[in-house]
Amino acid sequence: MQEYSPDLTTVRSWMPERLISLSLDPGLSITIGYDFWNVELKNGDVEYGMISSETPAIATLNDPGITETVFSRNLIKTLTALNTSAIPSGMEQQFTKQEMTDVIGYLKSR
Repeated sequence: MQEYSPDLTTVRSWMPERLISLSLDPGLSITIGYDFWNVELKNGDVEYGMISSETPAIATLNDPGITETVFSRNLIKTLTALNTSAIPSGMEQQFTKQEMTDVIGYLKSR
């Protein structure tokens, strides 16, 4: 199963302002392979997730931390990039200013 987050080893060199803006709006910068997709099947079912692998015959959709589902291409009606991050917006509201400061400090120290 695909990792839930991209490699963050370069984060320590980012400006704190960039870390804050990306924390407040995770959709500003989506690493290739970590964007969400909408898969509409010919039977009317709709699935969402990250595409973890593709071939001409199949597409594998990863719902981070939950499941990985393989779809036959001949069952897919549409496959649409949602241009949205797997990280939900508004998460910063769950943290105090001090907790956000601590997270950014931690990321900068790595």
